[in-house]
Amino acid sequence: MTTKRKHKTHEQRRKEQAKKGMLQGEVLSRLEDLFRQKHWEINHTDLSCYMRYVRTLSKLKPEEQNFLMTITRRFEHIPLGDYVQHLAKPLGQMRKQFAGKLVFVGCMTEEDIKHREVKSCKNVLYQLKGTTMRYYINLWPKVDRENVRAIKARDVDQINAGTAMLVFVDDYIGTGETALAAANYLAKAQPRLTNWGNVSFLAIAAQKEGMEKLAAKGYRVYVAEEYGKGISDYYKGKKLDAAREMMTQIESGLKGLDDKFRFGYNQSEGLVCMERCPINTFPIYWLTKHDAPYERGK
Repeated sequence: MTTKRKHKTHEQRRKEQAKKGMLQGEVLSRLEDLFRQKHWEINHTDLSCYMRYVRTLSKLKPEEQNFLMTITRRFEHIPLGDYVQHLAKPLGQMRKQFAGKLVFVGCMTEEDIKHREVKSCKNVLYQLKGTTMRYYINLWPKVDRENVRAIKARDVDQINAGTAMLVFVDDYIGTGETALAAANYLAKAQPRLTNWGNVSFLAIAAQKEGMEKLAAKGYRVYVAEEYGKGISDYYKGKKLDAAREMMTQIESGLKGLDDKFRFGYNQSEGLVCMERCPINTFPIYWLTKHDAPYERGK
């Protein structure tokens, strides 16, 4: 009897949503199946991720709805609570390759530091300071510096001597532009640094494009999850042309979309969201305030 009552309530919700013209019952069923497969919570409160997907899909044509749900099967959401678990793998690789002192520093550009921007890299730095991380891996000896200005003279001496490694940390690396800008500012802020072979990058997730760009400059890059372009690296031939045309059609309906964000910043074609959605991800996932599935903020 209890099971029947719950099922009825569930069906009533679906009928109410369909009645309001939000989505047809068949599409809602597919969305629910998608959420179950991804192990995402189906929550009917107004601001839940599920209801945001409902509102986003309701604005699309049937073929656009189908396409968005298809590529969302490859979408990854890594919330803050999962950061430590994901960091364990790349940190373990780092420790195997380097046993000396680790100097962790936030991956921020000169402008970020100058304007005191609240950057996502600080979340990662905080996790590295925590007790939970010690359950996964022993990072000692290590120090944590908020940004390159906070690096001490003794840190620079040890990096130059090869007994320490400077590690830029962030939750996500996209095109690699921010990472390279942070490294450029390091050279300006710490002109005594000469051993650039002991400068590396650590991230939870990264686009292959960004990793390759950093590797080409000689930097070591440690990441937990690596992603290709969500459309261009997945489809081929006519299917690729059709997929690109469909996403172009979807994005043509997004109000206020800057051209530089089409297909994600610099056409990164990202299908990932951290605690905050990166601009490298397709904007259908983050642009529309209150309706987009994930938060981007300013």
